[in-house]
Amino acid sequence: MCYHISQKLKGKETIKNAFGMDEIRMDAVPSYYHLNGYDRGQVMVVTQQEPEVIQLATWSIAPPNSDDVSGYWKKVGGGALNTRIESLFETKTQLWKKEAILEHKCIVIVDGMFKVFTASNGTKIPMYVKRPDDSLYGVLGYYTQQDEALTCSLFTTHSDEFFKQFHKRMAFTMEPEDTDYYLGLNTEDDFKREIENHESRGLEYYSVNKDVINSHVPSNRNDIIQKVDYDVLNTLF
Repeated sequence: MCYHISQKLKGKETIKNAFGMDEIRMDAVPSYYHLNGYDRGQVMVVTQQEPEVIQLATWSIAPPNSDDVSGYWKKVGGGALNTRIESLFETKTQLWKKEAILEHKCIVIVDGMFKVFTASNGTKIPMYVKRPDDSLYGVLGYYTQQDEALTCSLFTTHSDEFFKQFHKRMAFTMEPEDTDYYLGLNTEDDFKREIENHESRGLEYYSVNKDVINSHVPSNRNDIIQKVDYDVLNTLF
């Protein structure tokens, strides 16, 4: 699953140009070397309803106009951060979630995410997944309106060959130039076809400091994305 991301860029014009947007609607760009999803931080999103604007959302979905956002987060835990995209087609799924797949999609803007590789001896090693040029990319998700604020969740799907190295599930990553295409998917059949055929593109990874997966250590610092070599990996790659 994806509970850890980065977004280091601070320049509004650079971010707007990367996604071809007209407006970036925020006083300050949220920037972090490592954001743990459980901190319920602010992320940049492009929404289906305003596809030419980059705005802020709290990473952790809650029902629209919820009276108790924190209570919902506590109840569903990590299920607020990520959502199995296939679950939105299930009959038991709440209506507000079903509507999201066609009416309330969003793109969450990142420049990296952290995945955990489990070595043959059981050692867990965090990996930083990024584009070769460190440029921005997107993760497809959905959002809800909370008074004047937004909350969002990342979609996950079955892993492709690249992400199978880490987990059986992967975040639904996409390139900036495909924003209009993904936000424009407007039938269940189109979406199901995309889920079945989706593959990540243009990503690479390397091992980083284990503080990423240690919740007791501050890890939003610039050295957290620097490469760290582990002896156990030298016997695998």
